[in-house]
This record gives sequence, structure tokens and C-alpha cells, in this order.
Amino acid sequence: MEEDAGSAWVSVIFYKDGVMVGGDHSFSDGISAGGEMPFDIAVYDLPEEYDDYKVYAYNWF
Repeated sequence: MEEDAGSAWVSVIFYKDGVMVGGDHSFSDGISAGGEMPFDIAVYDLPEEYDDYKVYAYNWF
């Protein structure tokens, strides 16, 4: 993130051959700009096959 965030929406998106095949989201608190923060996401419908994933965090007001 480019600025400190009191709360953030964190998403994990799974891909297979460049196509999105699933994902989920969670929230995390107290993320410093440019910092790292552990988070948990319980993905109940994890895709059976994926070869890549990306994590996104957005400031949540």
C-alpha cells in the first residue's frame, strides 16, 4: 500500500493458465505503507487446480 491504512480489504485471486478460477477476501487492520502484515483468508471453495495467485490489499474506510 502507498499509505498507512487503519483497515484494509485483502483479496486472494487464483488463476489457471492466466484465467481467474476463484478467490476470496478478508480484512486486516493496521497496515503500514510499504510494510508487511500477516492475514488469514478461509477459502471454502478452493479451486482444484491453479498455477498462480495474486494478493491485493485496498484501503478500507
